[in-house]
Amino acid sequence: MARTSDDTCTVTVVIPAFAAHDTIVRAVVSLLAQTLPDWEAILVADDGTDYAATLAAAGIRDPRIRHVVSGGIAIGCAAARNVALPLARGAFLTRLDADDDFEPERLARLLPVARSNGAATDMVRVIDDATGAELRRVGLAAGTTRADAATLAMLHCPLAPLVARGLAPAWFAEADIAEDVLHLFAVEDRAGPLAVLDEPLYRYRVRSGSMCHGRDGAERAERSYAAIDAELASGGFGRPSAAARERARAVFAAKRAFNRRFAEAGAAGFTGDFQRWCATVVTPPD
Repeated sequence: MARTSDDTCTVTVVIPAFAAHDTIVRAVVSLLAQTLPDWEAILVADDGTDYAATLAAAGIRDPRIRHVVSGGIAIGCAAARNVALPLARGAFLTRLDADDDFEPERLARLLPVARSNGAATDMVRVIDDATGAELRRVGLAAGTTRADAATLAMLHCPLAPLVARGLAPAWFAEADIAEDVLHLFAVEDRAGPLAVLDEPLYRYRVRSGSMCHGRDGAERAERSYAAIDAELASGGFGRPSAAARERARAVFAAKRAFNRRFAEAGAAGFTGDFQRWCATVVTPPD
């Protein structure tokens, strides 16, 4: 594992963890399997528990994994990521949620694209965590090499871009659901439309009862979208420019309408979560 004399590295992966002892080993194992070895992980415990002990019990002791605490209990994934931001030693940053995982080539494939463009994103495989079945494969039209935040937001799936540290904005702890969409607009403001690697190298796992997949998912999203729009309209969320905030309002209006269709499907008898519903209504990429 290469390191420079000042202990920098190529990529910092930020992992917030809350009640994640049953999934954190899988997430970290996916980092250990990366074909690009020059990374560090900052694991931010947001529940006051010892994730180092959980990893050690699984035989994982790796100096590239740094353990910190959020300073509270359940301060939220975005706020927990922000605790790690000033501690990052990587030239590039990305995130990994504690219940998701990376394909082995993710960092190696994204890095040259991000180096050339300041930021880059890959696409996503949505996985049923209980069965391992692929629910949907999120992507853009074949041949797409760059996309703006609005286009990426309408994929209706969280993305985890790799961003040069000097261009990386803080995450949006003020928002509940869809803080990742605000993050895309902030990255676009700094790096331009994102370079796209049209490969599903991030595995987003749908777990019954998790924050975005509980029974109140549609209602919670509606509240969050309304609050975000009000904040954008009042000039809040200063990390994206004023022009970007206006573009974001149009996107959130479209996402709000899409979420209402999901709520209507639930009222009509659909019993699955948002991603399972998306698999039935979103046209797969060419």
